[in-house]
Amino acid sequence: MINITQYRLWMLLFCVIMFSRTFAYALRAMTYIAQESKVEKKVSLDELASSIQLSQHYLGKIMQELVRKGFLHSVKGPGGGFWMDKKKSEVTIYELLHAVDGDQILNSCLMGRLKCSAKNPCPMHDEYLICRNRLIESMKKTSIKKWHEPIDI
Repeated sequence: MINITQYRLWMLLFCVIMFSRTFAYALRAMTYIAQESKVEKKVSLDELASSIQLSQHYLGKIMQELVRKGFLHSVKGPGGGFWMDKKKSEVTIYELLHAVDGDQILNSCLMGRLKCSAKNPCPMHDEYLICRNRLIESMKKTSIKKWHEPIDI
């Protein structure tokens, strides 16, 4: 028999594992840049890769996409780097997730079934729906700027 604490931990684990590594890296990068942008500092790709312990090549692709989608500003060359203004720091975690992973990650069946729905549920459907909805609600309320205090990325 599973107790309520174990149940909650399992549900949290299910929610956490559904996101891609790319999203996790994008979130870490955005958080670091938001913290540095408060002091009007541009962050180089080299500094960012070192800070979040990721290869420059892979991180560069993520950063290009975030700039292309309007989440960040960038300037090339000496003194260049990535930064965000106050408006861009108001982006929600949900908006970032949607841009990086798309809708499917939040609308797919936890067990991978193609035809999982309220009418044709998998064994985890109801529990996962509750977890997913709470997570989405929280992500829609949480912006990058909420993390204004330095944190260990």
